[in-house]
Amino acid sequence: MMRDLTGDFHFDSERSRSEQDFRIFIRPSDWTAVRQFCIQHFSRVHDPILETDPGRELAEGFGDALKTSLKRVYRIFEAAISDSSLARAMMVNSESLSYQDLCELASEDARSGGRGRANAVLGLPLKRISDVYPAMSLEERNALILFERNRLERTDPAVLEGVSVPRYQRL
Repeated sequence: MMRDLTGDFHFDSERSRSEQDFRIFIRPSDWTAVRQFCIQHFSRVHDPILETDPGRELAEGFGDALKTSLKRVYRIFEAAISDSSLARAMMVNSESLSYQDLCELASEDARSGGRGRANAVLGLPLKRISDVYPAMSLEERNALILFERNRLERTDPAVLEGVSVPRYQRL
């Protein structure tokens, strides 16, 4: 098991503990064994040890943000929304909620006894986003930025073609 290789798991907060959202601290001397363990389990379909399918998270996000349930989710690398009513609902949701709105909704959820979460769809113009990052210094690309009232994570530019981000290496 993974715990035999890494020792006890650590939680960032009480919330992460209650959700079993742990962080694994890997000693450099254990990295080869942990890597081999992960590769072995990633290659198995429906592996009970390591969950690699994003379907559950994606279905939960759609349920929270759009109040709709996904019946099937496949591994997604790029998506095209062909259902016009779903595309409209996604854009309305995206345009109606800013990052600040989501922060307020998450605070309201926490005050009412929830987990302090809020989800929404974020639909932004790819061309304009793709033009923003090359105009920034490499250091600025490694930080959070605000784009059209929305907070973009420092991981976002890593998926854009032609935009280099020093902290990530394309494989």
